[in-house]
Amino acid sequence: MTLERRNVVSMTVATVAALVMIVAVPPASAGEPKPGDPTAIVMQLHDPSTLSGLEADYALEVVDPLVPTRGLFMVAPDGEPMKEGDLKKLAKDLVKDPRVEWAEVDADNDGVEDDRFHAWPNGRPGSTDLDADDWANQEALQYLELDRVHRQSTGKGVIVAVLDTGVDMDHPQLAGHLAAEGHYDYLDGDRDPNEEADGFDDDGDGEVDEAFGHGTHAAGLIALVAPDAEIRVYRVLDADGDGDPYVVALAVNDAIDQGADVINLSFGVASKPTSKYLKEAIKRAKKANVTIVAAAGNTGTKDDSHFPAREKDVIGVAASTRGNDAIAHFSNFGKPALVAAPGTDVVSTLPGGGFGAWSGTSMAAPIVSGQAALVRSDHPDADVKKVIEIVGKSSRKMSGARKIEKGLIDILQSLGRL
Repeated sequence: MTLERRNVVSMTVATVAALVMIVAVPPASAGEPKPGDPTAIVMQLHDPSTLSGLEADYALEVVDPLVPTRGLFMVAPDGEPMKEGDLKKLAKDLVKDPRVEWAEVDADNDGVEDDRFHAWPNGRPGSTDLDADDWANQEALQYLELDRVHRQSTGKGVIVAVLDTGVDMDHPQLAGHLAAEGHYDYLDGDRDPNEEADGFDDDGDGEVDEAFGHGTHAAGLIALVAPDAEIRVYRVLDADGDGDPYVVALAVNDAIDQGADVINLSFGVASKPTSKYLKEAIKRAKKANVTIVAAAGNTGTKDDSHFPAREKDVIGVAASTRGNDAIAHFSNFGKPALVAAPGTDVVSTLPGGGFGAWSGTSMAAPIVSGQAALVRSDHPDADVKKVIEIVGKSSRKMSGARKIEKGLIDILQSLGRL
């Protein structure tokens, strides 16, 4: 990503009253950086108010605040860009500073957009002339027999973290499903993760706020499949569906620390980011026994490097056709997908108290997150490996030329396997 396209905003940082240690400022680089070399460092501070001292001690400037309330900043040398080797040395020096929690060179800053996470709805929503009955009794989910499923498990005692565009926190059908606390908006830096539409085409794709409603739609499907699970909302994507990998990593770590059992990621990136912090966050989830469910993507391609759906310990989810007998034409397939779930004309909640039918692997993923919550509710000691095994082995075979690792989810069978 280019630094120029990032939003640089002004901020006021409290001065540090304590004595600031003297740190040698790295010398200017000899020679010019090569084209495509990284030019920035991302760091997280223990205390955001120490930023001004670090800027002065290391001759830095903020190029993107990221999440200033949480001490997450992208910085660059104040002046001429450094060569890659010098930038890496600077990052190592920052890691040693007691004011810095972690720091790394933003090696994904290579002038392309592929390192930005993006939500995966398949175009604009379909019909919005729908109601709560259409949501609860929709054709797409009838084969799941949720009335029978809920006699065995309702997801009670399980926390599902929804990292997305936010959620309509006042939607009547989500009342009683949202956790009482712990929600966070990483874009605004506050505890109100309501969806927000700004009316602009922020990503320059010709669409305005095309992902507005995305998170609310996902939350409604989790509530439908696992009605007694608690949903905790983390707003990490804007209304166009874009999000920074470092912000997502921070939210994943927060979800783990706050006791999530399942994390739903109805988004991804076309290629695996190089960020150590992001990769470690995904790995840390498994160590903490947190199941990550991710959308496989909507480019209709096979065996792509979609991240994080393709990761070994993540449940990648493809979308099935309306009849649930094959993989939808828009859905990625092959290695990024362990299982498939309904992803065509799926009805769920939308901001403003309404309902709408959307298509995409983004719709399929929260259905599987709900399934994972049901499994964890009945067997809280089941580890991530066991949950993935149960969801995969209980799935049904599918027809069609597009193949995935297992098949179409079968929630009743998955509960019966425990």
